This record gives sequence, structure tokens and C-alpha cells, in this order.
Amino acid sequence: MSVKDWGTGGRIWGELAAVREVQLQPRGPKGPQLTAVLFDQSGSRLAKSWELPSTQIDMLVAVAMQTPPVLRVSGTIEATGTYAGELTISGITPVNAEEYDESNLLEALPDDHAVLVDRMDWLVAQVRDPHLSALLAKTIGMEGSLRKAFLTATAAKRNHHAYRGGLLRHSLEVANLALNAAYQFPKLRRDLILTAALLHDIGKLWEMNHTWQQGAYTDTGTMLGHVFLGAERVGAFCRGLRFPEDLRVALTHIILAHHDELAFGSPVRPMFPEAITLAKCDQISAELAAFYQLQRESAPMQRTVWKGDRHYFVGALPTGETPFSDMALPHDPEERLVRRLSYKHHDGPLSGMVCLPILGVVAAGDGIRSSSQDLDPEMHEVLLPPGGADFLLQVTGDSMIGAGISEGDLLMVRRQETAQVGQIVIAHVAGVGPVVKRLTAKANERFLASENPAYEPIPVDEGVELQGIVVRLERTM
Repeated sequence: MSVKDWGTGGRIWGELAAVREVQLQPRGPKGPQLTAVLFDQSGSRLAKSWELPSTQIDMLVAVAMQTPPVLRVSGTIEATGTYAGELTISGITPVNAEEYDESNLLEALPDDHAVLVDRMDWLVAQVRDPHLSALLAKTIGMEGSLRKAFLTATAAKRNHHAYRGGLLRHSLEVANLALNAAYQFPKLRRDLILTAALLHDIGKLWEMNHTWQQGAYTDTGTMLGHVFLGAERVGAFCRGLRFPEDLRVALTHIILAHHDELAFGSPVRPMFPEAITLAKCDQISAELAAFYQLQRESAPMQRTVWKGDRHYFVGALPTGETPFSDMALPHDPEERLVRRLSYKHHDGPLSGMVCLPILGVVAAGDGIRSSSQDLDPEMHEVLLPPGGADFLLQVTGDSMIGAGISEGDLLMVRRQETAQVGQIVIAHVAGVGPVVKRLTAKANERFLASENPAYEPIPVDEGVELQGIVVRLERTM
């Protein structure tokens, strides 16, 4: 039976669980002698004991130091009151590796984790500055040395985004907020603030453990903290990539200053617009995530909760208030465009009805009939796919009929300059114009291939520029 299925009220006998965050204190009447967090793939819950024999306590501590830290536990689940759902431990027994499957014990990643990864890769592809782009590729890009750890790391021990994959979600929230700020304040250096948003908490990879002892601080993390560790490690990557010194200093400053105040752990306060913006976006993401977690954990009829140094109102919104994500698009086309720009990078599943510009015609053929529109493009309302899209192109020609792309179709395109073999791409061919083809490879050479044998493949050379990938098509019947 999973940890989540233990429920509230009643007893459990010899149930499998993993353990972390074991804390001991002297026996006394005012609190438990031992506390720990028990967890598996379904979730976690707090466990405590007032009267475990010393041999059982020693066994639990020893198990918690193992990898994986798995045991069988018995006890009573609290049914009501402040401690409802918590386990009072009455006994533990060790287990053999044959008795469990590790994949069933490690906490699961969020259901939308794949969507978040896709979103991160899309954002990484938007960075045009060659130095910042190279840094992201080296760290969290497709082949980045930190990617695997970054995608599954927790963002905190318990205050906000404290779960596997939480660091990715928090970083994307900060990046989305920063991009919206960049739309409102065009003088912000977009590539710099986007790179800083994605990497501002990278130091948490070394500050905390991120697997079995999830959220537990390492000795290095305890002594140095993630703010310093992040600035130090990013700085090392920058030096290895021969960054311009002024750009390295600017990025390092943003990371060092992202906690905003000296009292909150930043060794310096933000000194320029990108640093100020990033610090505020980080605060919004952390505080709202903490609030919604507090709201979820509150009793059904509870209206206010005291947390830290203030009261929070956790009751329902007043009647008549509508969450932003549920608001219908306005009828006025200009207002729709403003709305699209303001929430194009909004956090969430990255789907919903928005207006995208039709930027011209793209050839599914020889490219001769391609065109583009730079002024006053027609706007078309579409349902965004996961990962988003940036613009639409109308198809002319028949070279992609084998892929189901026909004359007159509208292609939904995500702007990016890289693509994987097998993807359908929009590419500008020198002397021809924009074409839609499938990216293929043969004998270490890449080609733009048609899905119609009447057309020859086009070699990808210096005269070919990838402009985006096709993520969906729309057809009027």
C-alpha cells in the first residue's frame, strides 16, 4: 500500500517506505523524541515517535544513511486535529533489496513535466546572443552537463516548489515573468534576463541533495549557500567559454543579487534593471507558490492562516472575480494583440486560444511563390499546442503532401534556429525564399527533403537558414 493510501485514522503494519530528514531530540513531555519524513512515489507524510526503543531509533538512523533508505514501518495514523494524517511510529524493520522496486519509492515527477521540459528547450532556443546561447547549451541544453540534474531537482526543502522537478517549474515561472516584463519595458536586455532567469537558482544543484535525501542540505550548501554557488559555477562556465568580461560580470551580479535584500541572503543588492526585474520575478514565483501550497494544506472552511510573520487569506475569491486564465479574449483585434503579447509566455500548460499573425506564404515546392508580410499582418485565432507557437504561414504548393500538408493549409510555427532530424521545418534558402521541408540526414550531411518524389532534396549549407519548426497545421474544410 502506498504512503498516500495510508489515509487518516487507523493502523498500518509493515508498510514499505523510504525515509529522509530524520531528526532526534531529547525525550520530553512537549514533543516527539524523533521526527522523519516517509515517502514513496505517491507522496510523503510526517512521522514521529515518542517512545521507540533505542535499538529501533538506531536502526532508523542507520537506514536513513543508506541509498536507498528503505524500511518497513508500523504505527497509527492521526485521524483529527493539528496532526491529522501524521504517523506515530510503533516499530520498524529492515528490508532486503529483493522486497521492493526502487522506481516505486522515489517521488514521481509532476504530470506536466514533459511539457515543462519542452517549454524550457523552447526558451533556450530563443536566446540569440552567441555567448549566452553557448552557456545555456553547455549547462541545461540538450547536451548540457547539468541538464539531467536540473530537470529533476527540487527548488527548496519545504517553502516553495519543494518536490522533484520543482526547480524546473520555478525557473520557468521566473523566466515567463521576466519575459512579460521585457515586453512592457523594451529596454531590458531580453537575452540577458532570460538566461539569468533560467540559471539564477542553478546553485541549488550543489546546495541540496535531490534524490533520496531530497531537500536535505549538503555540507557545501550549508556553508556557502546556493546564491554564491550559482554565481561561482556559472562564472566558471563563462570563463571556459571565453565570455566578454562585462557580460560575465553582469550575469554574475544578477545571480548574486536575485534575493534582492542583504537580509535574505544576497551579498549585493540589484544595481541595474535586469537584476531588479529578476529579483522581483523570483520573489513573485516563490511567494505565490508558497501561498497556493498553504491554501491546499488548509482546512476546508479555514479563511486565514498565520505563517511566518503575517496572516494569509486562503478563503475563496469574492463572488464575481474571474481568474485571468479563464477570461475570454476581447473582440477588438488590437486589444487581442496586446493581450497576446502580454500573456504569450504565461506560466501553465502553454495552450489555449490566442491570436497569432499570418506572416506570409511559404512554398511547399520550389520556393518561388513564397512571400512575407512585415507590416500589419492578419491575425488568426488558434488553439496553441504545448510548447507554444509564434506565427502562422500559409502553404502554397504540393511538395509536402506525403506529410499531410496541402495547398492553403495554415502552418503553426515555433520560431527557433535549430531542429532535430525528422522535424518539419521552415527554412530560408538563398535565392529561393522560405520553404517548408522535413529535415533529414544521410552520411553526416543534412538535407531539406520533400514528401513528394517529384522534388529533389536541398542540401543544408551556408545558404540555408532554419527559421522555425512546424508544430501544428490548421485546415479549412
